[in-house]
Amino acid sequence: MSYSYWNSNLFSGSGYDVGIDCFPKTTLEMQAESFVTLLNANKGAYSSWVAVSGDYPTFGNPIPSVTLSVNNLSIAEEAGVATVTAMLSATTTETVTMILGFSGTAMGGGTDYTVSSSTITIAPGNLTGIATVTAVQDALDEVNETVIIDITSVTNGTESGTQQATVTITDDDAEPSLSVNDPSVTEGNSGIKTLTFTVTLSAASGRTVTVDYYTANGTATAGTDYNATSGALTFNPGETSKTVSVIANGDTVTEPDETLLLNLLNPGNATISDAQGFGTILDNDAPLVTLNVNKLTIAEEAEVVTVTAALSTATTEIVTVTLGFSGTAMGGGTDYTASSSTITIAPGNLTGTATITAVQDALDEDDETVIINITDVTNAVESGTQQVTVTITDDDAQPSLSVNNTSVNEGYSGTTTMTFTITLSVPSGRIVTVNYTTLDGTATSAEDYTSVNGMLTFTPGQTSKTVNVLVIGDDSIEAHETVLLNLAGSINATISNAQGNGIIYDDDTSEPEDTPPENNAVVEVNGEKQDAGQVSTDTVDDKTVTTITIDDEKLNGILDTKGNDATVTLPVKTNTDVVIGQLNGQTIKNMENMTAILEIKTENVTYTLPASQINIDSISSEFGPQTALDDIKVSIKISEPSADTVKVVSDIANEGGYQLVVQPIDFEITCTYNEETVEVTNFSGYVERTIAIPDGIDPAKITTGIVLNSDGTFRHVPTEIIVIDGKYYAKINSLTNSTYSVIYNNAEFSDISNHWAEDAIKDMASRMVVEGNEDGRYNPNNYMTRADFAMVIINALGLEKSAGESIYTDVKTTDWFNGYVKAATAYALINGYDSNHYGPNDFITREQVMTIISRAMKLTGLNTELTDVEVNTILAGFSDKTNVSAYAAENVAACIKAGIINGTSFDTLSPKSYTTRAEAAVMIQRLLRNSGLINVE
Repeated sequence: MSYSYWNSNLFSGSGYDVGIDCFPKTTLEMQAESFVTLLNANKGAYSSWVAVSGDYPTFGNPIPSVTLSVNNLSIAEEAGVATVTAMLSATTTETVTMILGFSGTAMGGGTDYTVSSSTITIAPGNLTGIATVTAVQDALDEVNETVIIDITSVTNGTESGTQQATVTITDDDAEPSLSVNDPSVTEGNSGIKTLTFTVTLSAASGRTVTVDYYTANGTATAGTDYNATSGALTFNPGETSKTVSVIANGDTVTEPDETLLLNLLNPGNATISDAQGFGTILDNDAPLVTLNVNKLTIAEEAEVVTVTAALSTATTEIVTVTLGFSGTAMGGGTDYTASSSTITIAPGNLTGTATITAVQDALDEDDETVIINITDVTNAVESGTQQVTVTITDDDAQPSLSVNNTSVNEGYSGTTTMTFTITLSVPSGRIVTVNYTTLDGTATSAEDYTSVNGMLTFTPGQTSKTVNVLVIGDDSIEAHETVLLNLAGSINATISNAQGNGIIYDDDTSEPEDTPPENNAVVEVNGEKQDAGQVSTDTVDDKTVTTITIDDEKLNGILDTKGNDATVTLPVKTNTDVVIGQLNGQTIKNMENMTAILEIKTENVTYTLPASQINIDSISSEFGPQTALDDIKVSIKISEPSADTVKVVSDIANEGGYQLVVQPIDFEITCTYNEETVEVTNFSGYVERTIAIPDGIDPAKITTGIVLNSDGTFRHVPTEIIVIDGKYYAKINSLTNSTYSVIYNNAEFSDISNHWAEDAIKDMASRMVVEGNEDGRYNPNNYMTRADFAMVIINALGLEKSAGESIYTDVKTTDWFNGYVKAATAYALINGYDSNHYGPNDFITREQVMTIISRAMKLTGLNTELTDVEVNTILAGFSDKTNVSAYAAENVAACIKAGIINGTSFDTLSPKSYTTRAEAAVMIQRLLRNSGLINVE
């Protein structure tokens, strides 16, 4: 029952209230209506003015109330979770929905926390619903933060008072650290400059960070050199950098750079990782240094020039000016001596001096220059680039040229070579040239001899040249005849004997010997034609092959009459693709014992081979101990290579930007015994090949000869450009056989212009001996490593780098320099520090370089043998001779004697100093030039 029945009497009046009692039930239900009925009205029935007033009640349970609670009032920043629970005072048949509000110092939306939902829904019949708050990890040091959860609205329920829950997110991030840098500032001559220290927080903080600071003296003095300061820095949340400015006071006193300190202390909400900054006040008052000389030209005969270093202003410091010497003149007592390579200027003085004294010699040469540079200055500054040049004027007379008288037997047929020798009285330091031409004496040109003319060129140091005249043989009995060789038009020399008289001795009798058959090859011995072989020409694989087979018995008999040092020439004048000279091993051994030379000569190529270089005894041992030398067939071949080989060489040249000047040529030596063949590929000394340069090629566009490597690349071989009868030839010297050609390679670097070693660097780079960097720089003043120099010496000598496993533990097989180090070790050019360690990345010292070059001189033919007295005498002229290691002393002396190195000054060798890349290029160029393997313009 929802209400109670109730009745009452009502009395007249203006109005009455009627109350109805309602009874509670345990469930909510639909709203019920109540009715009031008026009955038995006195004095009239009820009418419309009688009103029933009051609220119509709603019957059933009241609306439930909601309370909030959380299971964790404090959660960790690293993903801690708090569960928020909404609870009803009673169940209901309606869905109750609560909207939550979030506030506090923490930021939601994933910054400091996330919520599973901002709404809690309680289904009918349930008493609770939940949402979760999850903390978000960050790296920001900060105070603990709060999340305040409120109910902002409720549907089908009421908030029980003001419901609010607070969750604290506890911070777990370390405090950031403070550090200060080490700045510098140039002081200035007056006024002030600002030295700015930067104080840095390692990471942004969520708190306010503070730190105190103060300056302190280092070598600088507060109040004089700088203004002291102190204070505190405040980093607001998120800030990571602050600066402290210190005033530096300018002056005009020349003094060392000075330092002051900035100290940090008392950090708040941070630690200190670097508590002290070093500030440097850079002095800018160093005086300027200039160079001058009192004479620009001095006579070779011991004239002296004074070099003066002058300061722009006096200083309280000792000023040291280090000088570098370059130019075309050679120091160390060769062309001049320097009193010192250092000029010292005492405090308070403005100048210091050194002297250069010319050295007299007997060599006619061009005037030479000494270029003096400042390489280093202590306690002063070089004024721009200081450089002075002194010219040493030559006073030596020109050498004289003369031509000898000669003779030759005419022969019955063919031609015989008459050789005139043209001699320079003394070596010259210049290039000497002279024209020559033949004239009839009693002999007639074209009938008795073939006329020649041309120009001879003597490079510096050369004293002898030859001119060959072909004498035409006949069987006519006649008087001896003469042909003349005249000299004229000499440059850089006089002519003391301008005419040589060549006598053609008639060797015909009334009954001349039978003319040799046409197939009898004319072998020349010392220029005289001999009947000692046969020639045959065949076609093999579309190539013309000309073979000269030596009559070993005849040749050995001829050599017995000629004695030692004979030259056996196999001339081939026909146009042929392949030329082969054949003789037996015993003849090679006989020639070796007599120090004879075998020469194969075509129209364009000459292969000059000392018989000893075949090493026939070693070849014989490979065939077996019982092998007879005369059963070994030795073949020396000159040929055009295959089309595939030509393409390989051309492709390599194109890829490297090289220009091929002549087509490739193969040189090959094989020794055959019982169908077994051994190829001779390496020699113990240099073997010469002369290759004609095609007509029309500019000799300036010829750089070097090259040889094909076994790996399909090619390398430099030492090469001279010579002139024979007005025609240019490349004279190539090599320690191996292979495919050869001649190239032009223009090497340029961006950082060697006007460098004292510019010419040598360009020459060695164009010959593929030294290399620059990929950025087009050579870095001439950088030091060279032991790995770099192994490459340079192998390249310079024209050797092929070795393949295979490394022989040192600190050189990997895969290292780029392994092959060079291995080859240099095999040729006994270098040693490691011990049997396991080479030290490839160590800088190489000057005495180490001189030792390697001295060993290389044995290969190139330069004399390196010195007595102990000679070694001591050569080294005695250097004040630092005691710094030369015992192992290196003879090698250093040999390099000095050979003109390959100079001292670093007039009396210092600096043997333990590191070798620069420029010095290496110059020393290697001198090694090759002084060995006669290259010519240098």
